[in-house]
Amino acid sequence: MSKFLKEQALEGFSLLSAEEKTVIMLALENEDSTVSGLVYSLCYARRRAAMRAASDRETDKDRRILVGARLNRPLAEKYRACARERGLSLYRFVCNALEREYRRLTE
Repeated sequence: MSKFLKEQALEGFSLLSAEEKTVIMLALENEDSTVSGLVYSLCYARRRAAMRAASDRETDKDRRILVGARLNRPLAEKYRACARERGLSLYRFVCNALEREYRRLTE
């Protein structure tokens, strides 16, 4: 592994929780090169995810706007169950419903 990738993995390691760090340290103790490679990959992935999240936080307000409704729990659960029955997330279910209603009103 290159020096650059090791530095990136170490930065990712610093972003892990204490429990995750303990698990990784225990895994590395057996000195299995396959496990070590997986651990480095995991740490590097954590760093990339943190970088992506930071970038999204900075640009999200320019790209998206929250369109939502506060619903009473029974109604929200009814919609969630309906979405789940169709293999959709509640988010996708609501987006689809909004788009259908928009098309109905504008076409």
